[in-house]
Amino acid sequence: MIGKFLTLRNIRRIYAIFFLVLFILLLWLTSFKHMKGYETPLFLELDPLAAIASFLTSWTVYKGLALSLIVIIGTLLVGRFFCSWVCPMGIVNQIIGSVFNRLRAVDTVALNSYRALYRLKYYILALFLILAALGSLQIGLLDPIPFITRSFTISIFPAVNYGAGSISSSLSSTEELFWDSSFSPLFSPIGFCQGSGAACSAP
Repeated sequence: MIGKFLTLRNIRRIYAIFFLVLFILLLWLTSFKHMKGYETPLFLELDPLAAIASFLTSWTVYKGLALSLIVIIGTLLVGRFFCSWVCPMGIVNQIIGSVFNRLRAVDTVALNSYRALYRLKYYILALFLILAALGSLQIGLLDPIPFITRSFTISIFPAVNYGAGSISSSLSSTEELFWDSSFSPLFSPIGFCQGSGAACSAP
């Protein structure tokens, strides 16, 4: 039973869920009311592109960014494991692709096959590294880790907070509309205690 479950695909899914949840949790912990010394910049410190670009800009290797050596060495040994197993951007792409992609496996392979247009990314990478060497650190514009970090912090998290606030307000309005003040005396423990106290203190 366990052997059938622990296929390579399922193991990859477990890793992907773990690292995506970890990424979201660390972003949530960056709020000032939650920040208590947690390793919140972990994914940014694992980013080898950020490490190389910051080194070219300042000629300094920051201690935290030394963690990117794990990704560099791992990639040299086993290939692009970080992109599809750890990187939150790659994981989100995989999830969206699996939900909305209705192509056959053979068609997906053909769609993702190498094209001459793909060379463009190397020119863009060279441009950003040259800019970094000249003192202009712009690598975060297209680097997947900073990109998805910005997406969550300025779009997804605010949208979730706004939606939760709207739902809470709607529920409160609905309660007032249909229940009026009957909830407190009938169901609320606080209302019950207040009513009992008022009854006991009455002359």
